[in-house]
Amino acid sequence: MASPTTREEWREYCTYEPTPDSQRPSLSVDEIKALGTVERSAYNERRIDYLNEERVFPTRDLTRILNHARRLLRRSRAKKFVARPGIRVSGEPRTGKTTDVMAAGKRLDAEIRRTCGRENDLSFLPVVYTTIATATTTNKLWVRLADFVGARELRGSNADERLVDLARLLKSLGTKFVILDDVQRLNTDRAAGAEVADNIKTFAENLDATMLFAGISLETAPLFSGENGEQWRKRTRPINLSNYSLSNDADHKEWVQLVASTERILPLPLHEHGMLERHADYLYHRTGGSIASLSDLIVDAATDAIDFGTEAITLDLLDSIAIDDVDPGVAR
Repeated sequence: MASPTTREEWREYCTYEPTPDSQRPSLSVDEIKALGTVERSAYNERRIDYLNEERVFPTRDLTRILNHARRLLRRSRAKKFVARPGIRVSGEPRTGKTTDVMAAGKRLDAEIRRTCGRENDLSFLPVVYTTIATATTTNKLWVRLADFVGARELRGSNADERLVDLARLLKSLGTKFVILDDVQRLNTDRAAGAEVADNIKTFAENLDATMLFAGISLETAPLFSGENGEQWRKRTRPINLSNYSLSNDADHKEWVQLVASTERILPLPLHEHGMLERHADYLYHRTGGSIASLSDLIVDAATDAIDFGTEAITLDLLDSIAIDDVDPGVAR
């Protein structure tokens, strides 16, 4: 599904779970061969759908985001009369920023609901998620947030006032986190962008919740750079995401564990268990340590193994799969 834009879509995302391992397609080669043409085609498509389901592994970056968010959630139990400290998650493309902040939001949503005993209360909205639209204005930002909440009926003399009204509404809905994604799109050098930056500050000051910003290279993004960005820099804890590295034993072990987690889901009866794990260094050099590229490479190879009937991933098959260009300065 696309990124959620309404509370109903967010709830759908929060309640979504990929197929559990106990229900993984697991027919043997002989059982597959025994299927008729139509049944075999349907089974293969089922396996490919299974491979493409969205799965989030407990990576180091997700753990860092969750740990700090939970600390801030505990702090929020004390009354504050100024904007609460926030988080900014930054990284280059394909380092998993959106995946991680959405996954963190999903887990926080579940934890807060469970703590409050409101797991199935649709009027409760612990987490709000939206993206910053390109060349946004205050009114566009308000529209995106209001559409998420379902509160377009809010009336104010201007968008700034409506954002304040929205902040008060979110407080009544029990909102504890507001996630703004793709913040690098906000150009505060332009009048409209500067206005939005000011309005976000006003919104945060009226919001009894933690702001979580995510985007590409936020240390140089307009909202956080220069004199105007100094206040936001000081109000937010930076969590910088990067591709995996093989620079030391701990990093190498972490990469191998990620490869092993990905390999465990393969619904290929002839695949040699542990083959990918043994060739983790090869996979690193193919992907530059990008978790997104690793997933794409393995899923594409597994799909070809199903389509070609080989039912296993080999190095030759992996070599035949084209992936995103890898920065030669990263894969070393």
